[in-house]
Amino acid sequence: MTTYNSRETINLAGSWALVFDPDNEGINTGWWGPHYPNDLAETVNVPEIWNIAYPETDGIGFYQTSFTLPPNWQGKRIELVFEGVSYQTAVWVNGKFVGSHEGAYTPFRFGITDCIHWSEENNLVVRVSSLSKTRPVDGISLSEAPAAKQSWYFPFGGIWGRVHLEALPMLTCYSVRLTPDLQQQQVHIDLALQNTSPAMHQAVIKLTVKHKSDDNVAEQQTQVNIIPGISRYAFHIPIPSPQRWSCQNPALYRLKTEVFCPSSNESDLQETSFGMREFTMREGQFFLNGEPIYIRGVLLQPDYPISVVTPPDPGMMEREIRLVKEAGFNLIRIHLRPAAPGFLDLTDEMGILVYGETSLGWIKDSPRLMDHGLRETEALIRRDYNHPSMVIWGIYNENPPAASINGQALAKFARSLDATRVVVHNSGGSLAIDQDFGWIDRTWVLPANEATPQKAMDIHLYLGCYPSLPTYQWLHTVGTTANQSERLCQQGFGSQPIFDEFDREMLTYRGKVFVSEIGCGGFNDMDKTAAGFKGWEKLLDAQIVNGLRDGLHQGFKRRGLEEIFGSAQRLFEEALLTNPQVSGYILTQLNDVGWELEAGILDLWRNPKPAYHALKRLNQPHCLVTAPQALAICPGSSTWIDLSLLNQVSLEGNEQIVVSVQNQAGDEISAQSLLPVYSAGLHLLNRIEIEAGESSGCYHIAARLMRGKAMLAEATETIHCLPAFHWEVLQRKITLWGPLAPLFQNEVFQGFFIPADPSDPIGQMMVVSLPSALSAEEWDKILRAVNRGGTVVLGSLSPDCTIAVKSLMQAGITIELHPGFGSWLGCHHWLPKGDLTEGFPSAGGLAGGLYADILPRYAMTELGGTVLAGCIRSTQKREKPKEIIWQSDIEQISYGKGKIFFCQYRLFEQEYSHPVASRLAFNLYRLAINAE
Repeated sequence: MTTYNSRETINLAGSWALVFDPDNEGINTGWWGPHYPNDLAETVNVPEIWNIAYPETDGIGFYQTSFTLPPNWQGKRIELVFEGVSYQTAVWVNGKFVGSHEGAYTPFRFGITDCIHWSEENNLVVRVSSLSKTRPVDGISLSEAPAAKQSWYFPFGGIWGRVHLEALPMLTCYSVRLTPDLQQQQVHIDLALQNTSPAMHQAVIKLTVKHKSDDNVAEQQTQVNIIPGISRYAFHIPIPSPQRWSCQNPALYRLKTEVFCPSSNESDLQETSFGMREFTMREGQFFLNGEPIYIRGVLLQPDYPISVVTPPDPGMMEREIRLVKEAGFNLIRIHLRPAAPGFLDLTDEMGILVYGETSLGWIKDSPRLMDHGLRETEALIRRDYNHPSMVIWGIYNENPPAASINGQALAKFARSLDATRVVVHNSGGSLAIDQDFGWIDRTWVLPANEATPQKAMDIHLYLGCYPSLPTYQWLHTVGTTANQSERLCQQGFGSQPIFDEFDREMLTYRGKVFVSEIGCGGFNDMDKTAAGFKGWEKLLDAQIVNGLRDGLHQGFKRRGLEEIFGSAQRLFEEALLTNPQVSGYILTQLNDVGWELEAGILDLWRNPKPAYHALKRLNQPHCLVTAPQALAICPGSSTWIDLSLLNQVSLEGNEQIVVSVQNQAGDEISAQSLLPVYSAGLHLLNRIEIEAGESSGCYHIAARLMRGKAMLAEATETIHCLPAFHWEVLQRKITLWGPLAPLFQNEVFQGFFIPADPSDPIGQMMVVSLPSALSAEEWDKILRAVNRGGTVVLGSLSPDCTIAVKSLMQAGITIELHPGFGSWLGCHHWLPKGDLTEGFPSAGGLAGGLYADILPRYAMTELGGTVLAGCIRSTQKREKPKEIIWQSDIEQISYGKGKIFFCQYRLFEQEYSHPVASRLAFNLYRLAINAE
């Protein structure tokens, strides 16, 4: 990181000519020289991706501009510097080829001294070829290129980074690498000097280390003879009692490097900042400056609105990092490409750890896989080596095929370039779980200053929202021998063979688990997001936002909904925070972007969503966490809440925890004081008992960590006591088809259900609580009975209900099922306020945590009937246009003279003692009876 140098520069930003070359004729017809087709050229801004002016253009383009140099530059070495171009670049100056570069995100430079016309204008032509979703460009396919997430969002092309000319003296500082050594209280300096003359020259090297206060810490001076070319020198400068760089105290030093050549009386001066710190990982646990650190990370998709690669306004990067810091996170994972220019300067200064990644990501195998890997790994590490905030290098992400080919080789290559940081060969390689995918493989890690790979349990979890109790319990125990992975498989995630293998791996693994991705998204204020694109509506990201905004408005108006849908991310983090075998987590993700427009805790413009504020509470120095046995109970029953305290730092010793329980009227019905555990770490405290009265209502529990009158932490929970109801008031016998579901295996239903009489099914009120258990003949009789005037309530359909789905389709009812839990993109279920939700507190709107155990595993494409409850999501497949999708959870349709009630809520699979399932089932049957 060079913060300053003494060289003169000329900024080439401004208006350039640009001609696209769809037929790839430019090189052969001389566009690089005097035959540049000025009559076809358009004027564009540089730096700027060309997609701002031409949103859907990809392929090849030829830029042209001109420049003149001041007379005092003559005799110096002239270099042309690019901060970033996507994707391939070839450059000509005055018709002479000066070099080429491949890669979308890192800087490069060319020497152009021999091409310069000193007394006249110089012509500069830059050929750029971008990547394309539809075809190879210059022989390179998007899927086989190190393209970060251009395949997920949209490819972009052009000169996006600053371009300038630089005048260098004969002897220059070619590169500076700074390696802190806390044990020896010194900084190691690897200095490369370049001599562009044909003769050896003497140089005076002066190295000065300053602290932030501008006080000199140390100084060295030496004379060397520099031969032509590049020479390398090593220095070790003592820094007595160094201030250690940390998240709490991001102390920075500055190295001033001056190279003076007596024979030419010229100097080359650079200043580079650095920090004294060490970071490593041992047995899954992270250590900063020798002390254990629990990683509270957030994943940044480093794409920005309008300008894509860099922020559209200078304050956006600072704002997103500040919000991360204020929310208590200590690490940012910059996902699948190098950070935008200037980003790491801010993380250095603000005290945020950084997990840096190459742009290899999900690249597919090709003859050039190793070539791409070596180039991108080296470019990333060489650019960002000096930043103290950078602590982890990532090679691949969720890419077992490529990682198995050369992941370890590239990790060892990274180790050869940098011995001081942790290297991860494939993030999420150990286990990755979503509703529609899952695998178990290996993740290998190289700890700092070690060359032998170590196995790490690095896992990615996308478990939807809201998490059911079994899902929460799995998260709470993952990585321990008490964990039972079949719990998660039973919730519809992964597969049993995957979890069996994971459990076997954990039997011999002695380290901690690192959850390097966990997430589930939530919608934002689409009107506010769209307003940010005023004047830029033609851009592709603006079109996506506007389309989603319009889809939301149309859907809400059609269904009469007015709620704003949010995220349940807080529940996942609570489960992980209270698991002592987890060494840290990285939340997916910080920001909305492109196709993942509702996945962030900040919107596209880096404005906080509700989930941001919930997570901010969890990441404070002291955090109280509640774990209720149940969120709903019946009158006269009881439940409990487990209370835990997580201290990032020790308490002073004079604190107490005050627990208050209030009824719905706000009257305090119980209060108690608890002594906390004062030491740092996770501590399970008392179990809070809740005794419900005979009337319904809500019990509000508040736990506060107090130091005198100051509140250090707070946790609240609401337990719903649902009103009593009686099935006998329905006064209607119901015909049961198939086996008795768990909900009905209770004495209260004795005599309520009557066996199906296939010989006389006309006019029956029927229930099929377990649709997969019926034969085709039984389905035929049920549908004929409905056609003649009967009513049937169907339990939840799933992909294994093949006979049921086929029978319904033969009857003209097309069933399309979709995963109902969401992933990193949310699936948000809504319930109306009315007969269906009678007896539920705050009925209407988002189906929140109260319904977590019964939320649909699968939602249906709307059937054209009356949607009594449904869900909202956006397109889940990248190959489809981004749009809002409304799906059905509970729907009533007419069939012949009768009616069918589809219920995808998992009511009947629950025990009768489950108050929410029982009450919702009662309300649904009452609706069905009244509809006859």
